[in-house]
Amino acid sequence: MQIVNFTGLLNRRGLDDRTAEMVSVVEKYDPISAVMIDIDHFKKINDAHGHLIGDSVLKKLGELLKESVKGKDVAARYGGEEFILVLPQTGLSGALALTEQIRTAVENMNFKIKESGQSIGRITISSGVASLKKGQSFDKLIEQTDHLLYHAKKTGRNKTVTERDA
Repeated sequence: MQIVNFTGLLNRRGLDDRTAEMVSVVEKYDPISAVMIDIDHFKKINDAHGHLIGDSVLKKLGELLKESVKGKDVAARYGGEEFILVLPQTGLSGALALTEQIRTAVENMNFKIKESGQSIGRITISSGVASLKKGQSFDKLIEQTDHLLYHAKKTGRNKTVTERDA
């Protein structure tokens, strides 16, 4: 398995390896939910404070996600400022509850620049949550969570949208 060094999470290749293994025995893990997470206005953080600070925000979120998942759950950096959680044996309600805990924790974090102690302001995340349906491919599930994530961003950010909402 590949991991992204500075976030401590699986990268896309590692995610593909783990999820292929899960999906091949989907009955064993039924249900499976997925969560796509994106940091709101991340470009503004990089522009205002520099990429090193942006990287530290990514790392901090990676640590929170890693602490938030358990057992067979998978947390991975999907790309850029996007992260994904794959939650076997977790239905939509459980995935939503976990995602809201994470969203609230991020919103309440006080991100500061180490050297100066200066706050970089409030950081929020938006998320899309869906569950794998019988006969649905895992790729289709990821596509659905991505669509729900962008719906959350278009309708106000700092929120979670599930398949029930869209």
